Amino acid sequence: MSATGYAYEKCMRSEEIGVRLITFLNNWVMSRKLGHITGFSADFILPSIEKDDSEKRNPRSPDVSFVRADLNKALLQMKSRI
Repeated sequence: MSATGYAYEKCMRSEEIGVRLITFLNNWVMSRKLGHITGFSADFILPSIEKDDSEKRNPRSPDVSFVRADLNKALLQMKSRI
């Protein structure tokens, strides 16, 4: 198998795993009204761990993420004020 073929197969396998995780988690979370599941297009900005630079941000974009219902509601209210 060529290097390109291997990379493509590896990428497809990774996406398949992500889609399955999203599907299973979404079924579990939504049926219990626990919150929301997002995919790789969601960006999260985490606080910096460096104490001397409060302006630095630590953006993350996980393949699969969960946001609690109460936190999601607060974020939507905050976003509507902006």
